[in-house]
Amino acid sequence: MALNYKEQLLQAAHKVDDSIVGIQENETWTRVKLHGVSLARYYQTEQEGDLKNLSDDIKNAYPEIDMPMNPMWLLRAEKLVERSRTVAHSSVVITLRNEKGVEWICRRGLWIYGKHHTADRFLPAGPDAQGGQLHAEGC
Repeated sequence: MALNYKEQLLQAAHKVDDSIVGIQENETWTRVKLHGVSLARYYQTEQEGDLKNLSDDIKNAYPEIDMPMNPMWLLRAEKLVERSRTVAHSSVVITLRNEKGVEWICRRGLWIYGKHHTADRFLPAGPDAQGGQLHAEGC
């Protein structure tokens, strides 16, 4: 409905904040857990944006996958530091724009640098999770 009045809304918004350059419809993004990601290759404690390399590797191997943002480690930083001392792999969360991509990745997984990574749908848990979901379901 709002997109029917796009020009009028854009003009009104521009009066309030001249840095606004466009209006587009909302997107629903879906998150997927990708398991078995190499800590040696992608985890560097001193680098904040270390998973950009993983994002680039996924996009190079699967150009059809539309990821609007870089992956994030599933674990908090302090847990990840601890884990990196004892194991070689961990899980990340990737964000996808379309549901078709989610289903495809959950069914097939992803091959990155000769290693198969399984995947399943990520559903947040805890007091801030919507809908009271308390667990993650498979695809």
